Amino acid sequence: MIQSGAMRLPPVRILVPAAIALAALAGCATERMSPGLDATVLAAVIDYQCEGGIEMRVERAPDARSARVTIGSRQWVLTRVDSAAQEKYGEGFNSLYLDGNVAIFESDGRVVGGKCQSKVPMPSAPTMRKYDFF
Repeated sequence: MIQSGAMRLPPVRILVPAAIALAALAGCATERMSPGLDATVLAAVIDYQCEGGIEMRVERAPDARSARVTIGSRQWVLTRVDSAAQEKYGEGFNSLYLDGNVAIFESDGRVVGGKCQSKVPMPSAPTMRKYDFF
């Protein structure tokens, strides 16, 4: 048999704050972040060693909207564009692909800096992405 004391509800002074807390948590749920896959943290200035003994320097703007590529005495300034690579920059017939510690630079339809490897390993960190509970 059920005793009458077991059927008692918590006092209103406990239920109201609990309901407010739950509502607040539900409102924040759309702004929660979750760690995703690891991605290389690209430095502002990266020196690469490319095949054929070519050295390439990439200087990324603080907002990563542009990059300057230097190979020998030649320089190109490129604007960031959408890409499946971690970062891609392009201007006219010139393209720079940065993906982790690896880079490729193409100019006028030919690979100038190919199979370029960062001289110093760069750290990686999880990318953060938004998620919803519902």
